Amino acid sequence: MKFRCLRCSQKIGVEDHAIGVVIVCPTCAERLIVPPRPDSEFVEEIPVTLVPPAPPAAPPNLARQLMTRLVEGLIFQRNHMLETQNAAAEQIAAMEQRVAVIQTKLQRRLAYYEERIETLEAENYLLQHRNKQLLKQVKQVPLGTPPRMARSRLTDEVLLGA
Repeated sequence: MKFRCLRCSQKIGVEDHAIGVVIVCPTCAERLIVPPRPDSEFVEEIPVTLVPPAPPAAPPNLARQLMTRLVEGLIFQRNHMLETQNAAAEQIAAMEQRVAVIQTKLQRRLAYYEERIETLEAENYLLQHRNKQLLKQVKQVPLGTPPRMARSRLTDEVLLGA
């Protein structure tokens, strides 16, 4: 092992078993303790090549285990998707039933309204016909007739169908 004197910087070489022993520098007579390791300038650099460690040996059935886990995961996802699809189909069927009930109610209401329109149109036609008759009769009433007599006469003729 080699090191330098701390006082005069003289190179000193000793055996490895002399670590920790007190020696005298041959140049300056300084008393020194042999250091536990050599100075860095005397250490020979040995080129080190880094070799990646070998990967740990895979268990013999690793591929089969991974495949089994993957397939189990896929089966679970498929079952979940099928459950979701079935639930959605049930909800759609329930909605279709509700729409059919509402549609039936609306069709009934529409038929009622159409029937009511026909009835009102028939009544309107009759009223218009009566009004025309009354207007004809009003034109035939003489000018000097008292209003009560004219009204009763006109009403009787319209009611009797004259």
